[in-house]
Amino acid sequence: VGASRELADALRVAVRELEVRRETLVERFAATGIPMAELEGQLPENADAGEWDQRLQAVRASVERLGPINLAAISEFSEQSERKTYLDAQHADLSAALETLEHAIRRIDRETRTRFQETFDAINGGLKRLFQADLRRLPVPDASLDVVTCLDTLEHIEEDTAALAEVFRVLRPGGFALFTVPAHPFLFSAHDRALHHVRRYRKAGLRDRVTGAGFAIRRLSYINCALFAPVALVRLLRPDRGETRSDTETVPFGPLNAVLYASFALERLPLRLINLPWGVSLLCLARKPGP
Repeated sequence: VGASRELADALRVAVRELEVRRETLVERFAATGIPMAELEGQLPENADAGEWDQRLQAVRASVERLGPINLAAISEFSEQSERKTYLDAQHADLSAALETLEHAIRRIDRETRTRFQETFDAINGGLKRLFQADLRRLPVPDASLDVVTCLDTLEHIEEDTAALAEVFRVLRPGGFALFTVPAHPFLFSAHDRALHHVRRYRKAGLRDRVTGAGFAIRRLSYINCALFAPVALVRLLRPDRGETRSDTETVPFGPLNAVLYASFALERLPLRLINLPWGVSLLCLARKPGP
């Protein structure tokens, strides 16, 4: 009798464990949101839990063999795909422009066509020397250029002092470098992040970087003076919250270009005479010492 009671107690415990396990599995399955009846209708008649468990273990082993997955590669691929799309569009535009130009050449008389073709070949020969490179490591010999322009470029480079040193290296003694950069760090905003800016510059900071590279500064002035007040007002009234959004993404390019053209046109005369006291950007004309 005692043995029978112990066996009965053991069976009760085993049954209770199975009930608890069943309740746990039911709760976990309910959390998936899949109706039980729908799943049962899709199960094959010869479904075997042991076989499915073996399949699950095989899938887990395959996932483990893949090793760590670089999730950042997805965003990097997306970024590079966008860049390729942009470059493909530029290539298509240039190809269309060349085709239009060649069609126009065919309609010009023989003598004029010959002269035009000679001019075109000379210009196109120069364009073939265009290349894309890291401004910190230019594939250009030392002291080989008379003029270098860096227009809204330095703010995109973390190591801007290395870029300035490289510009100094490729210039001939007596050569000139022209730089434009966005001004005033307090204006840094979502617009700068959208344009992949690393920084905005203080006037004194730009002067120190340029002279530190070995240049002698000939002109250092603010530019885009007329837009300083409205831009500063917008920045002060709309604090930076770490977003990435261009101020011009919803503005038609035609009116925007007209406003910018008028703004810079108004500055041409005073810039010949004085350095402007404020502005959204900075302009620096520097010279490499030499004869």
